[in-house]
Formats: sequence, C-alpha cells, structure tokens
Amino acid sequence: MRATWFGRAFVKETHREGERVRISGKVRFFGRTLQFSQPTLERADAEAVHTGRLVPIYPLTEGIKPGQMRRWLHTAIEGGPRRTGLVGEVPEPLPPPIRERHRLPDIASALRQVHFPDDVELL
Repeated sequence: MRATWFGRAFVKETHREGERVRISGKVRFFGRTLQFSQPTLERADAEAVHTGRLVPIYPLTEGIKPGQMRRWLHTAIEGGPRRTGLVGEVPEPLPPPIRERHRLPDIASALRQVHFPDDVELL
C-alpha cells in the first residue's frame, strides 16, 4: 500500500525512514494500487490520539486544526509529560447511591469516554 502527502517536508521533519507508525485515513485505488492520500500518522510507540480508535470531531474556530484540538483535549484529560490529567479535578456531581442505582460512571470516566471512547457501545 502506498501513502502520499502533499507538503512532504512536514513528514520528513517529524518522522524517520524505517520508523514504525500507525496510519489512518481514506484508502482509494490509484490505478491498481491502494493508496492513502494525506493520511494521519502517529509513531507506533506513542499513545494513540489520532489513529486506531474512535476519534472525536469538534466544531472548530478558524486557525485551530482538528489534530491540535484532539491533542489539547487528550492532554487535559489524560495528562502530559509534566502533569496528570485534569479530569480528577472535576467534582463528582452525583452522589454514589444515584450513580449506582442508574449504573452511571463516575465523572472522570464519563469525560474520558465522551472525548476518547474505548468502544462505540459505551456511547
């Protein structure tokens, strides 16, 4: 399978030849060859934010790209290199008996699943 980017300089700056990556996007036939056009790439040894999972789509303000918004939310929820995620700081709005009676998750789990669901069935 072939992958093609317009503006290859970005790919050359962010990835090395031979590096293992995850790739996602639309696959189309180009002649007799399957090809990704402008696919999304992530290093295979990094946590999946843009590939290999259900990916959130948000309404955006001009100048903010979808990948950047996902990275910001992922950092806010899961944390970054220098801090933990912020979901643990959100106060629990429902008392445990109500959550248990209605089989609702705690607020941190709910926020994680809304933004980065593990499974479509959980939505």
